[in-house]
Formats: sequence, C-alpha cells, structure tokens
Amino acid sequence: MLALNRLESAVLRLQCAAGRTSMRWRTISTSSIYEHSTGRWLYNDAEQRLARYSPFNVQELYKTACESLDAGECTSMVKILEASDSRSRIFRMTFDNGKTAIARIPLPRLLGNVSSVIASEVATAEFCRGLDLFGFGVPQVYAWSKDPSNPVGSAYIITEDVVGTSLSNEWSSLRGDPLGDVIAKLALDFMQLQTDDLPSELQSRPLFHDSFISSRLHLFPDDVSEKLRDSAEKFRIGPIASSEWWCIRHDDPEADRGPWRNYGEFIEAAARLELRTLEKHRADPKSLRFSSSTVEDLDEVQGLLEQILVLAPHLSATLIDPHPVIGDTLTDIVLGHPKLLASNIIVPHLTPDNAAERMKALTYTDWQCAVVLPFPMHLGGAPPIFRYDGGLFELPSDPTVHIELPSNIGTLSQEQQDVVCTHHDLATRRGTWVRLMLTSWPPFLFTYDHVLYPAISILPHLILRACSEGPRALRETLNVIYQVWDTEQWGPCPITFSEEELAAFGVDFEEYLHYLRLVSAARKRLGCNRDGWVPTDKYDEASALLAEIRTEWLARNSNAPFPFTDGAWSAYLS
Repeated sequence: MLALNRLESAVLRLQCAAGRTSMRWRTISTSSIYEHSTGRWLYNDAEQRLARYSPFNVQELYKTACESLDAGECTSMVKILEASDSRSRIFRMTFDNGKTAIARIPLPRLLGNVSSVIASEVATAEFCRGLDLFGFGVPQVYAWSKDPSNPVGSAYIITEDVVGTSLSNEWSSLRGDPLGDVIAKLALDFMQLQTDDLPSELQSRPLFHDSFISSRLHLFPDDVSEKLRDSAEKFRIGPIASSEWWCIRHDDPEADRGPWRNYGEFIEAAARLELRTLEKHRADPKSLRFSSSTVEDLDEVQGLLEQILVLAPHLSATLIDPHPVIGDTLTDIVLGHPKLLASNIIVPHLTPDNAAERMKALTYTDWQCAVVLPFPMHLGGAPPIFRYDGGLFELPSDPTVHIELPSNIGTLSQEQQDVVCTHHDLATRRGTWVRLMLTSWPPFLFTYDHVLYPAISILPHLILRACSEGPRALRETLNVIYQVWDTEQWGPCPITFSEEELAAFGVDFEEYLHYLRLVSAARKRLGCNRDGWVPTDKYDEASALLAEIRTEWLARNSNAPFPFTDGAWSAYLS
C-alpha cells in the first residue's frame, strides 16, 4: 500500500526538482559571479561557500572570448547550471556578432590539480570530437588555459554553445518512443566509448595534448590504423587527473598517480595514497574535521589498507575469463564519460521535422575528469542519469528486478496517480538500461555476473575515502571479496578474517546501516542533499525544521552523533 505522507513528499520532490531545473538555467545577476548563489548549506555553510568562491578578471575573460569568436564586444554574461555539486562555474556569453559561447571557470578547492584537469578535459573533448569514430556530438573548444596566472586570473575553458536544449528540461516527462530512443542511444554511446582501440598497457589515465607532458607514452601502438594516425601523433597519456586523486587530503605531489600497467597496480597506488593521508591525520588530528573517522578509527583503516596491498596483485587475474568470447576483455583499457547526467546532454530543439529522430542526436558536454580505466570501473551500477532518489519507490539491489506499481493506486485521485506513475517511470529507467545492456553486450553480461562485481568497481572510491568516511564500508567490501572468492579458480584468498571478526563485522555493519537510514530519513525531511544544501528560498524553513529534528534526534538516538552540525562530515570538504 502507498502511504499518503510518502505521496505528499513525492509531490514536493517533483516540484523541487522542477524548480531546480528551471533555476539552473535562469539568468543570475553578474554581482554574484564569483560565489555560489542558488542555495545555502544548513551546516558548514561558511566553509562550503569559501570552497566555491573563485574570483577572476571578468574584462579579460571578455577580451579572450571576443578574440576567439571574432567579436567586438561581449554584450552579456549570465551564470547557468549552478548545482551544489558543480566543480566549475559556468556562464553563457553573448556577443555583438550574434554568436554565443559557454565559459567555464574551475573551482580549485573542489577540483584539486586544476592544470591537469583542464588540460585533460580539453584534450579528451578534442580527441572524441576529432576522431569521428563515435556517433555523438562534442562541443568545440574555442579557447582555454590551464594556468591561473594568465590575464584572466583563473584557468578557463571557452566552448561552443551547442544549439538545442538540455535533456534535463525533458527527462522527467519523456514517455514512449522518445524515452526508448534516448535510453537506446545512451546504451549505444556507452558501448562505443568502450572502444578496443586503446592499447591494453595503458591504465587509468586521462588524455593530454603532446605539448602538455614530456612523457612519450603514445596513445596508440606504432601499427595504428590510418583513421587513428592523427590522434596518435597529437595525444599522449598522463597521470590521472580525477579530483579524488588531487583533493586537499591527497595533495602530495610525489604520490603515484600513474601510469600503471594493470588494475592491481591501480588499486595499490590508491591504497598507498590513502596511507599517506592517514599519516597526515595522525600528525594533525584536527585535520579530521569534516570526516566521519575519529583518531581511534585510523588503526583499523590502516589495517584494511595494508590488506589491500596484499590483495591488489591478485585482482587482475580475476578479470580474465577463459571463455573465448570474453577472454581478457575485462582487462581492456577504455574511455568513459564520468558525468552522464541529463544536465550534461544537449538534444536538438523540437521541430515538426525532427520529432522522430531528435532523441538519437545527443551532444555530451562537461568532459571534466574523464579517464581511461579498466573496463569494470565504468560499470559501477548505471550512469548517473538513471539515479532515482524521489523517495516514493525503493530501488531493489538487483536492477533487473521489476518494480511494481502500488496495489492501491486505483483508490488515488487522478492527480495522485499521475505523480505515482511519474515516479514509477523514473525509478524503472535504471532497470530498463541494465536489461538492455545485458541483452546487447556480452562483456557487460560477464561483468555483471562476475562474482566480484560490483566490489571491484567501487573499491578504488572506498579506498580513497577511507579516512574521510571511516572503515565500515571498506571493511564490508573486503569482507564480500573474502566471502565470494573463488578458491578453485584463483587459489586461496590472499586476505583472511577470523570467525570472530566476521561476526563482529556483521553486527557493526548493521548498526552502521541503521545510522545511515536515520540520516537519510532526516535529509528527506529537510529536503537537503548529502552535504546539507538547500535552495535559498527554502533555507529559513529548513533551518527551523533542523532545530526540531536535532531535538528529536538527541532524545531518541543519544549514542549516535547528530550529522547536521558545523564540522560534521562533508563529501566536498573532507
């Protein structure tokens, strides 16, 4: 049965989602171009705002853009697409010659190594655009700089303003053939990006222009086909540029960030980087502010990371399948788009002539932190466009399981039924995509059925956030690997746990999951995201509700830390 209070909450979520979509694309005063201006944080607000403060010389940006687009004057610049999790500030610029462009200013405190991120993003976009092997669009790069000491006073990218509309404007309302077309196109493009043209010895590295790095690691082997020869001359492979590897807790310039030869070395490098972070926390316990870990947790985190160093060399062998159809496909090194969100996809404007085909003509924007990774690393669940957090339906752990409509839907009003059906449609799209991939692509099927999947796909993230988020999720993942390890195929598992440890793990992890459920329920009541962000017009109401929730929490959960207070865990500050 469908509880009415959940239905009311679902209606509000749809309204809030619609508000966020329109807010992202509305004109914002240029007086706020340096700051985050669409929302507030219920805790850690000052630190979150500081992390997103990014001044630059507006007039110099105008000048650079005008030179790039053969314009005399920039007539307007408006901020667009300002989500709380954005790591760049994005503007639409209009010029006196009728042209428009998109300018992106990175947020260094959130990105880490801005120079590498910008250089990699530009090279990846130009690689995908110029190679002409993929059936999708990529915006043209007009101008860019990775050097914050340039006249603009910040790194920047100025790109084509693709004609069309953001898929986020239509994603919730798509039905029938247009929805089927876009899901099928997303699946096809996902598969095409997993090309086998990248040599197997290249691991977890972004693309760079030849002039950016001195490394002679070529993107392609010497016997490259003619269609790839220009790219082989122009592009090289460099260290990983992902913000997880360069954020404030991972800012050691001497750390190993690649290139690596295989998945095992990739995992080992992540563990060694986190061990360096752990030692920094031991030396300065105050640096654990904004983390879930305590000083007492660090010993266990260290033990888990040392277990990973033992496990890492054995993991690559588990990805090789003796079946001739698959072979070593899972060890292939492939390119993926890390941000397949509706807001990063442009579709043509609807016209009388393109209604049947427009959802098959997608342009992907925002190639920030795109990396070349071992095949399974791109299959962690489903692309983020298929995430559902509407609160009305619980998503099954197995996305192939069908989600039923509530049995009492016939007793609801037509308006309520419409809301339920919209949420049901959004909640089932992940399963639709997964089933399509399972029936269309043998490597996806083999990966999905692999005994260590999805543990191997989430392991790097859990390693790199072990100090920030505490030992429990990483410990449970290692426990899963230990429990399902195929000793007949791979020999004895290189990590071990005693029966007493396993029993204690189970009890502790259930308590941890219970705590996460309490936190999730409180977030839903507040209408905030995981870092406590709410739209500006909801801030006063949410702040008053927060005080009420805090009183209830302390009365009912005296042993569980209240999660919404200054200094508490933050995904972007820890």
